[in-house]
Amino acid sequence: MSDRYSRQIILPEVGAAGQGRLRATSVLVIGAGGLGCAVLQYLCAAGVGRPPVAPLSSNRPPDPNADPSAIATLQGTGGAACTPGGVYPNIVAGGTTWGTGQAPAPIKDASGFWHFKPSCYGYLTFASLAGGISNRQTGAELAPTTHFIKPTLPAVSIAGTLLVANLSAVDGVNTITGPAGWTLAASAPQAGEGWNQIWYRANNPGGITTAQWTVLPASKNVVAQMTEWSGVLAALPLDKTGTTTIGVASLNATVATAAATAQAGELVITNDGFKIAGGQTFSRPAGWAGLVTDNANGFASEYRVDLPAAIASETVSTTQASLWSLAIASFKPAAATGGGVLDPGFYYFNGSGFAGGGGLCLNGGELLARDVTLEFVNQAGFSTGTCAAGGGANCVAPTCQLGSDPTQALADTSFSWFAAPCSQDPSASPPDVSCLGASSWCPSGDRSCWNLLVWAAAANTGQIAIKGTTARHWLLGSLYWPGTCTDTVNGASTIDGTLTCGTLSISAAAGAGLAVGGDYGINTATVEAVLVE
Repeated sequence: MSDRYSRQIILPEVGAAGQGRLRATSVLVIGAGGLGCAVLQYLCAAGVGRPPVAPLSSNRPPDPNADPSAIATLQGTGGAACTPGGVYPNIVAGGTTWGTGQAPAPIKDASGFWHFKPSCYGYLTFASLAGGISNRQTGAELAPTTHFIKPTLPAVSIAGTLLVANLSAVDGVNTITGPAGWTLAASAPQAGEGWNQIWYRANNPGGITTAQWTVLPASKNVVAQMTEWSGVLAALPLDKTGTTTIGVASLNATVATAAATAQAGELVITNDGFKIAGGQTFSRPAGWAGLVTDNANGFASEYRVDLPAAIASETVSTTQASLWSLAIASFKPAAATGGGVLDPGFYYFNGSGFAGGGGLCLNGGELLARDVTLEFVNQAGFSTGTCAAGGGANCVAPTCQLGSDPTQALADTSFSWFAAPCSQDPSASPPDVSCLGASSWCPSGDRSCWNLLVWAAAANTGQIAIKGTTARHWLLGSLYWPGTCTDTVNGASTIDGTLTCGTLSISAAAGAGLAVGGDYGINTATVEAVLVE
């Protein structure tokens, strides 16, 4: 194991249960041995406090954009350095607009990873690599029909997607029989109200526009709707289900999955049965997208694809007290394929082409890098979320990571994690392949690129925003940022290098720990901020 990991320090969890929070109102310095006793005195026994150390230097590394070694790696600039006011064209490849910049279009390798070249960029987004579930098409509600129930789609389905059908039958139905290939996910019958069911067909063969259910007695009315979803796991996609039936009239009702969903970003879909008189209304909570709302027939349906791994719950309401028949089901997303790779060199982001933000944002995707230095100017940020100012909403996509977990097999074996230029450890066995060592583009000892992963100009107003329950990061190198940094540590996530921010917030759920490792070859790490919370 290299010194990057053997020198790692783990910040203990403090504060309220479930949150690791570290708070200070002045500069905090953390070395490879742990927290300074002057900051958390209870960690040190009497007489064994750390010896005095020299104050941190106030000097930041030089601007990489002024370093000839960094400039020499840039592609598409004609040998010139990048400029804060540069306005760049769109970068398009594989039918996707990746951002703006002067670089050549990225190229996809055999393992499905898109490789980007060092250059001047306005912004780069990896939303197209995030995977995740999306609504491909929604069929119109089938009007009240008896006996043979045939909900339809506007167009033929494509092979491999998930089909879902919601049926809402009136009270008194005895049997509902589904078509071949379809599976019943959740069923909620309530005397005096009706019978609401969710059916699905996984990995459909394509070419489907309708399917037929048989309802007995044949005289009973049923309303229904069919939808199609892409990005769902092809085999055994159903995860959790739940039902709620209420036989006493009430203004609201809650339906929830019986247990926590297996992962973030699942499709959670509901089927709501109720009875209200004309002029009354039905309401769904914020965050849930409506698929159908039929007050006259007491039928509604909602969905979400942005929930974390947890019990999925929805509370719906009516303006008139009603009986309720509610069903809910969740479906697992397919694994994201491929990701992005920053090839070795210098990358510059000025926010061009993205109003109020820009920079480098995952949007739920995965991004690897080795032997790179990144610079951010203007309002450009560095985020696991969106390219909006501050990184946008917390990331909840299944991937959403910077670098690959060093304990797992690499998705793209030509690159390891998300690493700055650095030298190799001559005693490591096997050698540390997280950076290119003597073959790096960055000369050994060059402060504007050596061990420098992220550098932002003093006037930069963007943020480092690693946020969300699924965000992961294995950042090997030092980060220098004048403004706000937010780091949500999940699992083994770590920053292996000096971290300097204007304002720093580090947090983790219970058991996750907070980790900052030592600079490779320097064997010490500092964490410095005007405010740490």
